Amino acid sequence: HVVLDFQRLPMLGKPIWFDATCGSYVEDFEYTVNGHWVRADGNKRFDSSLRVIHTSRRNESYEMSF
Repeated sequence: HVVLDFQRLPMLGKPIWFDATCGSYVEDFEYTVNGHWVRADGNKRFDSSLRVIHTSRRNESYEMSF
């Protein structure tokens, strides 16, 4: 179990790209703060997610590499 204060991510002074599946939220939310788009789609039955993405990076493609 990981506890993340996602509200601090946009304040780190870097163009963050954070995207993770998570437990559901009571309500969906979406807003922009400090140049970062913050979104939770928690009302889905499966694969709820939390995203914090700098506005300069929203058009980047996402690739997973390990």
